[in-house]
Amino acid sequence: MSDLNIRQLRKNIGLTQKQLAEKIGVSSNTIINWEKGEVIPKSKYPILNEFFKIEKPNISYIIKEENIHYLEDHKTKA
Repeated sequence: MSDLNIRQLRKNIGLTQKQLAEKIGVSSNTIINWEKGEVIPKSKYPILNEFFKIEKPNISYIIKEENIHYLEDHKTKA
């Protein structure tokens, strides 16, 4: 599930949904939907990886709920 993890990544760097949307080139509604659990298209993984400076594991790993501990150990500053 991606909702909690994308929300947590966003909050870790202190952005609103609108700010994140503007920075990665999607609509605010897209961010809202992702945070509600809509599947993030794989085509957006490179953008999210680069924005959140995620090297390994990549965003496909991060967005899985069972890997939330990674977020807590690797808070990112953008």
